[in-house]
Order: sequence, then C-alpha cells, then structure tokens
Amino acid sequence: MERIKNWIDRIIIGCSSVLVVFLVAGAIWQVFTRFVLQNPSVFTEEVLRFSLIWIGFLGASYAFGHREHLALTFLTSKLAGQKKSL
Repeated sequence: MERIKNWIDRIIIGCSSVLVVFLVAGAIWQVFTRFVLQNPSVFTEEVLRFSLIWIGFLGASYAFGHREHLALTFLTSKLAGQKKSL
C-alpha cells in the first residue's frame, strides 16, 4: 500500500511541477504578447486560470495524503515568542 501511495505522490508532484512551469511560461508569454506585440493572446488567461485551480487541487490532495492541511503560516511565524492564538 505504501508503494502505491509513493507512486501517486510522485505523479502528483510531477504534474504540479509541470503546471507551475507552464504557469510561469504562460504568464511570461501573456505579458510579452500584451505589452511588446500589442496583441494579447486570447486563450492564455483562461488556460492559466484553470492551471492554477488544478495546482490547488493537486496540492490539497498531496497535503491530505500526508495528513497535513493547507495553511498560510507567514503571519503566525512572525509572532515567534508571542502568544499564537490565531
């Protein structure tokens, strides 16, 4: 069972990594076509939006598989030494 879980984790991380690279390249392409070519690409905004949603889904499933939860900890990490009641 652990072997299957590791295999699925690798697939999730691989797909997420590819989508992040795709997001960066697509955003650069969108900025280039909008500001340099003065003719914005019509499909990249929607494709990037759906890619970001899928990255969220994949990240949530990976975190769930590791019994973690998605959290924004930058605020609580700034409160080191103080009472963390957030």
